[in-house]
Amino acid sequence: MARLISRFRTTILATALIVAYAAGILAYLLTFLGPISQAEQQTLDWRFLFRGPQGEKSREIVLVTVGEEANLPYWAPLPRTHLARVLRSLHLGGAKLIGVDFFLGKHSFDASADTLLRNTIRDAGNVVLVSYLDRGEDDKLRENLPLPFFLEPALDYGYATFFTDTGIESVREGTAAIGIQGKHALSLAGSLYANRQGLDTDKIRELEFAKRTTGLPGSEDNYRRLINYTGPPYQFYRRLDHEMPGGISAFHSQQVANFPPPLAQRFFKDKIVLVGSGLSDAPDRHRTPFFSQTYDYEKTFGVEIHAHFLQTLTSLRQLEWSGFFLTSLLVLLPAFGVGLAAIKWPPYIALPVALATILILWLLGFYFFESYTLVVPIILPTLSTTFASLLGLAYLASTEGKQKDEVRDRFGPMLGPEQLKEVLHYPETWNTEGTEQVVSVLWARMNIPDSERAALSAREKVAFFQDYWNDMSEVIFKHQGAIFRYEEDAVGAVFGAPIPLPHKNHIGQTVLAAVDLAEFWIAFRKGRKAETWTLSIGVDMGRAQIGELGTGDRHTYRILGRPADRSKELASCDGDQILATQELIDQVGELVSSTSCSDKGGGIHQIKGRIQAPEIGAADQPANPFWKYVAFERDPKDPVSETLLAGLSIFSDFQRRDLHKIRPALYHRTYKAGERVFSQGEVGSAMYIIQSGQVDILQESDDGESSELQQRLSAGDFFGELAVLSDLHRPASAVAYKPVELLVLFQADLYDLMEREPELGVRLIRRLSRIMGERLIHTYDELMKTRKDSTEST
Repeated sequence: MARLISRFRTTILATALIVAYAAGILAYLLTFLGPISQAEQQTLDWRFLFRGPQGEKSREIVLVTVGEEANLPYWAPLPRTHLARVLRSLHLGGAKLIGVDFFLGKHSFDASADTLLRNTIRDAGNVVLVSYLDRGEDDKLRENLPLPFFLEPALDYGYATFFTDTGIESVREGTAAIGIQGKHALSLAGSLYANRQGLDTDKIRELEFAKRTTGLPGSEDNYRRLINYTGPPYQFYRRLDHEMPGGISAFHSQQVANFPPPLAQRFFKDKIVLVGSGLSDAPDRHRTPFFSQTYDYEKTFGVEIHAHFLQTLTSLRQLEWSGFFLTSLLVLLPAFGVGLAAIKWPPYIALPVALATILILWLLGFYFFESYTLVVPIILPTLSTTFASLLGLAYLASTEGKQKDEVRDRFGPMLGPEQLKEVLHYPETWNTEGTEQVVSVLWARMNIPDSERAALSAREKVAFFQDYWNDMSEVIFKHQGAIFRYEEDAVGAVFGAPIPLPHKNHIGQTVLAAVDLAEFWIAFRKGRKAETWTLSIGVDMGRAQIGELGTGDRHTYRILGRPADRSKELASCDGDQILATQELIDQVGELVSSTSCSDKGGGIHQIKGRIQAPEIGAADQPANPFWKYVAFERDPKDPVSETLLAGLSIFSDFQRRDLHKIRPALYHRTYKAGERVFSQGEVGSAMYIIQSGQVDILQESDDGESSELQQRLSAGDFFGELAVLSDLHRPASAVAYKPVELLVLFQADLYDLMEREPELGVRLIRRLSRIMGERLIHTYDELMKTRKDSTEST
């Protein structure tokens, strides 16, 4: 057992760590599956929606859209004259850079309009045209450039293609550049950013893609950046009748084309302006994180996504994924904690802990996003935490049975069933590697004359001792003792270990167990007509060393030190007696009466019995006839019905939670028809509640030859309640009229209840006293009525 508890303590943390790593690896592998990856991306959308629109509209980036409001004569291709007027107005307005999200890949049917547009682009000198990406016949990515007629006078160009990996055309990130044929290709936002920063885009395009350029954001991650959308599509803003944060300032193209230069300068001076399609049937409309019912499921135009991405690139607070260290911490730390809980605690605690941990992870994910623009994974830690819980429970199921079987093998012979259950429930009680604590020890030694011992055959002797120790063990187990040593004619029991008990409580249980053993011995000896047999009991308390002794797999639980040695020495004295040390008597003076033994040396006392009760063996019927109740047991499959208790007048004022605490103090007993429950004149120690059947209360004559029926009680009635308040003699006998099932409450168990639950115990005694008072008043009234009727009749 020492190795078991040591192994339990040293491996639980290591096991939890292994579980955490296994859960983390399994969760990481699952992220390569499309649905899991898509779920992680979906949580990003939820975080955007939770945060909502924020911040002011950009002071540097402006959006111009060509929509149905322009009332153009045709739309495909876009009239180059209208586009030229827009660009000229922006140029005169002092725009810093102009990004055109219309692909000018060929001439239109209006040559003069094409020439006008080309000249406008040349005069502006700051126009960045758009290209697009596709795959050729060799399945390699290529960039399709604008017509040289328009590209030559332009400042620069950049691709407008978005890469969506979720299958629903939802754009969550953009790229400032991409590798094509080993070289750099700039996006529209990347080109505008490079020109804004004064970078030489020709040199960037000539640079090997593997070398990267630090001038562009995201160079450490293939130039990718999460787009920090500050609001829903601008079309949603236009339908509002109030101001709302976030978004990009947007103008209709026909407005811009007609702006006088002073007004255009007011809106566009030193701004980066992106011009693109705002048509409802435009092919480049995409879903973004703000695509939801809250924002009318409005898709966002491609040119507006470019604007949001450019705003993200120019912002000081970048929206970034968490690094490797933080991600690993969020994956492994909760998994370790949940795995540890699953291994150490029962499932009904471990599973809520796992759910609470997952909830905290989600709250942290949303908090980091809103407060620090940091995107931490949520699905990955959720999966790792879930797997850790399941793996921990699986490990517990595979090992707990083996551990508990070993505990049963070690502790089963020395504990009662209820105590063993408690030990199995609390692994900290498995410690047998050596501890020192204050305990109480009881030794009981049976003395049988050699001549009578020799008269027994080997089989008779073994059967006798088995029956004897079975009955004696029940008494010890009743008082929460553990038997650590069996000998032929002696037994050693410890109180306060392995299940810890309060200091004074385990001392009290020890002396009460000694008294009950002595009472049992008197009845046992009379039953075998062995008046010459004696039982000597020694009890002591103090600090003792507790642990297992032995070699290999052969270990036995032992108590070492003065309490064990001294109690064994006291039990070696001849005669029927309970001897205890002065130190122990000082602790239990309110429970038992004792006298000093001068012939045994100083500090030794003989315990005579309980306080306010006849001495042990002083009456014909024992003061506390425990021998009658050895077969009593609390059956967990047939516990006392709380509904039955609630229906009794004695318990009518108690709530169900009170009855739940009282219920374990009750024993179950059955009697056959005609069997005596107790006899008149016997010293009582318990009260009875009828669960089923009937009981007759009989007043017997002094010679015992005749009896008078006083009352016949049925299910729900109770009797003998006076015995739990005092050790008075029974005023009448109780006999089963029909087969009966009784629930029994002992005086000692009532006192134990008062120690554990003082308020509840006092209420129960007060209720008993009130009922006895009511019965006494009722009896007095009946007596006076009978007396009055007798007087009137005479």
